[in-house]
Amino acid sequence: MKTSSMHQSCKNSTENNVFNVNQRGKIRQIFEDLIRERKKAALEHGTAFPRQDLITTLVSLRNEENSAVLTDGEIIDNAIIIMVAGYDTTSILLSLLTRLLANDPSIYASILQDLRLQNKQGFPKDDRCSMIPSLHPLSLV
Repeated sequence: MKTSSMHQSCKNSTENNVFNVNQRGKIRQIFEDLIRERKKAALEHGTAFPRQDLITTLVSLRNEENSAVLTDGEIIDNAIIIMVAGYDTTSILLSLLTRLLANDPSIYASILQDLRLQNKQGFPKDDRCSMIPSLHPLSLV
C-alpha cells in the first residue's frame, strides 16, 4: 500500500511539473495566448506592450521589409528553451550562493549588516542593490 501511494504521489508530481513533456500542449497554449496578446497590443497602440520582456522582444523583431523575423512557433520554441535553460542555471547559482554564505560567516555577516543599513533608508530597490558594498563577494559566485 505504501508503494502505491508513493507511486501516485510521484505520478501527480510529474504530471503537474511544468517541465514534463506531457505538459507541452499546456505550455504552448500559454505562450500562444501571450503572443496573441502582444500582437494585439502592437496593433492597437503601435507598440508591443508597455513593458519589455522576452515575448515582446521576439514578437517585435522585424527585418528590412518590416516583416516578422520569427514565426509564432519559433518564438514559442525559443521561449521554452530559455525557460528550461534558466531553470537549471538559476537553481545552481542559488545553491552555490547558499553554500558560500553557509561556509563563510564573515561574508554572510557583512551582507546582512549592509542590508540592515540599507533597510534603515527604506527597502532597497534594484538600482540601490548594486550600490551595497559587501554584495561584491557574491559576484564571484
